[in-house]
Amino acid sequence: KAIKNVLEYKPELYHQKLLWLTGHSSGGSVAILAAQELAAEGISVAGIYTYGAPKVGDSAYAYNYTLQMQLHAYAALGDFVPLLPPIWVVRNRRGFRVQRYVHIVPPRLLVGNTVSIRAALNYLANSRLSFMERIVGALIEFSPHSLNAYIANLK
Repeated sequence: KAIKNVLEYKPELYHQKLLWLTGHSSGGSVAILAAQELAAEGISVAGIYTYGAPKVGDSAYAYNYTLQMQLHAYAALGDFVPLLPPIWVVRNRRGFRVQRYVHIVPPRLLVGNTVSIRAALNYLANSRLSFMERIVGALIEFSPHSLNAYIANLK
């Protein structure tokens, strides 16, 4: 909605410019969903780039997604977030049914630098943080889902 408001009330910012959306993790999911909403409003989206984004819809949603050609998804080796949400079972009147979300387009697998050791060490060395903040921050930055790991992979 915020993007639409800017485009509607400040058209000079958008005039003759390409609109690109990107996001990491849940931000990637938001970019995918926002792009579809903008397209439905007649606003052209040049491309969507996602990094480590979870799945956002079922197979019917993926099939009907109108911006498949503009969507470029990436997942780092060892990153569990693109595997979410897992399948789940729903009970209905006829018994049980397996539900699952799928990726709109299969993510390209990044197999290079899947952890960011430098970012993890920076957290450990940050004297402004408490001991626990340093440990937790280092563990997050060391994981393949870290934005720093994706940045290192794309260089």
